Amino acid sequence: MDSSKTNGSEPDTHASDTQASASVPGPLTVQQTLGRFCLSMFAVAAVSLGGYALLVDTRVQASEIPGTYKWFLLKTTPGPRIIFESGSNSHHALDTDAIGKAMGMTAINIADNAGYALEDKVTRLETYTRPGDIVVLPLEWSFYHREKLTDNYVETLFNSNRDYYRSMPAHKRLQRALSLPPSKVAAEFFRPKSETAYAQESPAKDLFLSALTQSSGHLSQAKSRGPEEGVAEQSCDEYALGDAAARKRLMVARNIAPALNRLQALKARGVAVHFAWPVLAGDGCLMAQDYVKGFRTDIETAVNGAGFYFLGTPSQSVYGQKYQDNTPYHLTTAGTQLHTQKMIGFLKAQGHSSSGTPLDIKTFARHKLFELELAQVSTLKPPALPKNVAISLDDPKFRDHVEFSAGWWAFEPYGRFMRDNRALLRFTLPQDISVEGFINIEGVSTSGRAQRVIVSSNGAVLFSGPFGNGYPISLPISGLPKGEALSVFIDLPDASSPKSPLERGQNTDSRSMTLLIQTLMLSPQKAVSNPEGESDDGASQDGKGAEILATDLQSVALEPAIRKNPKTGLLQKSSKSESAAQLMTDAEVEAGAEAGAAPPDTKGTEN
Repeated sequence: MDSSKTNGSEPDTHASDTQASASVPGPLTVQQTLGRFCLSMFAVAAVSLGGYALLVDTRVQASEIPGTYKWFLLKTTPGPRIIFESGSNSHHALDTDAIGKAMGMTAINIADNAGYALEDKVTRLETYTRPGDIVVLPLEWSFYHREKLTDNYVETLFNSNRDYYRSMPAHKRLQRALSLPPSKVAAEFFRPKSETAYAQESPAKDLFLSALTQSSGHLSQAKSRGPEEGVAEQSCDEYALGDAAARKRLMVARNIAPALNRLQALKARGVAVHFAWPVLAGDGCLMAQDYVKGFRTDIETAVNGAGFYFLGTPSQSVYGQKYQDNTPYHLTTAGTQLHTQKMIGFLKAQGHSSSGTPLDIKTFARHKLFELELAQVSTLKPPALPKNVAISLDDPKFRDHVEFSAGWWAFEPYGRFMRDNRALLRFTLPQDISVEGFINIEGVSTSGRAQRVIVSSNGAVLFSGPFGNGYPISLPISGLPKGEALSVFIDLPDASSPKSPLERGQNTDSRSMTLLIQTLMLSPQKAVSNPEGESDDGASQDGKGAEILATDLQSVALEPAIRKNPKTGLLQKSSKSESAAQLMTDAEVEAGAEAGAAPPDTKGTEN
């Protein structure tokens, strides 16, 4: 007998066939086919939406420098603070400097534009307010009935308003990205990105100007500028609430309830929240029957039902035509003073007054903005400096060779102004240069006197001595790295807080200035000092030798000097032979600076 058969070890061919047939999938049912199709469509949709959101995320600028001065105030000023948030109505209607002084605590005005998303305004309050802060919301009427994102807001979200997007947590950034219209995203995708401005310019220079002119974030006009285009054709109510047909459809939007819920959570964190009515100035404001009958009541019902209350009544925020600036939402300075006093009374009635001292925001901004600039210093390497070429800072051909990364105003036709007592510039030395040589920097001091400067790099002092008005800076290149970007600090150790021509009573230029850098040259020779008052042989005409002369710029000839063309009124360099009477004074140089010729238009702050 065959033992293998007896023991049952022979393969079972029937069982094997059964197993093989079981491993072959049969035809899919209709339910299975539909399920797989839906799963595939879901995966495709998820990948597409994820790619769309990623595209938006990559196109929204990222920077340590806030996009606007309002964001700088909200992000960086220490608390506790009184924070006013709305569209531009409270930007013009509330003097936060006066409010802070009266209340004994720092008051800031982050109000920007009534066309921006309410949800995103709440998000930034959630992100940057702290326990002890007081938030006041004089929201424009449109916030209570508008849900759709405005075109202006979508477009600015990629650049100047990038902080709205960047302040959101990841899931809210995803929601906001997916809510943006594809046409706007596509237009932004095909717009070329430019990084040269960040490489060559101090990205905080515009914020610094706002800090000088709008230290706590508000600005009003002393005189009315007259109605903007399209404003004069509308009544006050049409401007604020819409035409008669639109007013009949006014109702509280669906996004108000979620916003109120989020504000309740903010209140639970120790942030006081108050609503206020927006200012309106003009004849016949808030007279429309549609407003009187229902819309205002619906708003109060929603706000009060969430546990919040309004400071004052709508009529207490309405002013006559004589107080209107360029729109019914913008007050002149006289109207601002009236409304500011009312707001101080409202806040004191809530028990918010303090015996403290508000933050000196202008001084705080000077130092903080410079710190932010240093954190943002470009990692790009400027092209190597040309040899024996005096680079005039108004020459676009050589503009890439020197990066003005922190502490400077913008390029101007006659050089580059330092805005404070410290600044940073970057340049690259050629690889094949001799170890002997100098970086010679020439310019003038806006005070009319040479200033003692200390120039350093990597903690090592390269130069210490007078600069300006005939005294150049000469930096020995021996020991400096070749072929790599070199960061150089210029400090004014003896200078007091910088002042502007406006503060000196000279003209309307509100920019603070210290030194004007005109040329930079890589040379084998050290620059020779030729201070005003000295003869060509170096002997002082008044016997004071190398002493820094306190000579007014009106009576000296600088090389290169600056004068005003009598025909065109423009600034230009003078020849050495021109008389001293043709030269511009220090104040005139500052007055001609393009970036600060006058206080900024308030329309720009809304964007």
